[in-house]
Amino acid sequence: MLKFAPPSTSQQQPSETASGLVLAASESSSTLNKWTFTSSSSQGIRVTPLVLLPEASPVKALAWTYFNSNSNFDSPCFAFGASTGRVAFAKYEHDAPQKESTSTSSHSLGNGSITVINEYNDKPARPCSLLAFSPSSSLLLIGLGKYRDLPTCYVWDPVAAATLASLAPNEALLSAAWLSGSTNSFLAGITSRWVRIYDLRRTSTATAATEANNAAQVVIATRFVLNT
Repeated sequence: MLKFAPPSTSQQQPSETASGLVLAASESSSTLNKWTFTSSSSQGIRVTPLVLLPEASPVKALAWTYFNSNSNFDSPCFAFGASTGRVAFAKYEHDAPQKESTSTSSHSLGNGSITVINEYNDKPARPCSLLAFSPSSSLLLIGLGKYRDLPTCYVWDPVAAATLASLAPNEALLSAAWLSGSTNSFLAGITSRWVRIYDLRRTSTATAATEANNAAQVVIATRFVLNT
């Protein structure tokens, strides 16, 4: 799994450029790398491992923040989700001194280090399957594995470490994406039956399972439903 850092859309660039930064995760290791495109036809791309992600369990989801006029990040920031359900919001600092590897800081393979700013942990532990940052704010969509009647879709503010909404109880979340230009609305693919559009201005108070299921402002039936 690879995730490229998105380009900046703001005139105020972050203090540490994210150009060429790539998150890579596999069952055996997860690293932050620097990709450099060379003029040599024999090399093409030079990959330089920079830092190990501070996570012992397999990383299942990755997401970068966006750099725009609405973000307050002065360093490249990202989130990673593990098979244990742990979601960490972290930043990469190019010139930071090397640290001993822990669950909140990483071992450097080249330059700089990764520091975990905040964490989301849900009980019981369920694998994280999806992460998606809003392009217009710092909010993060988190998808967790289905377990009994628990929600599987969460909206988390990683800066304030606050959960704003818990949705889709007892349903499998297959995909999710923020609506372009919106800080409050996103689409979610629920099982193979529905595509829902949620508006956080109306779902933030939905706590009971029935309320959360009915909190979607638009529900679109898939071909699976229409053909049954």
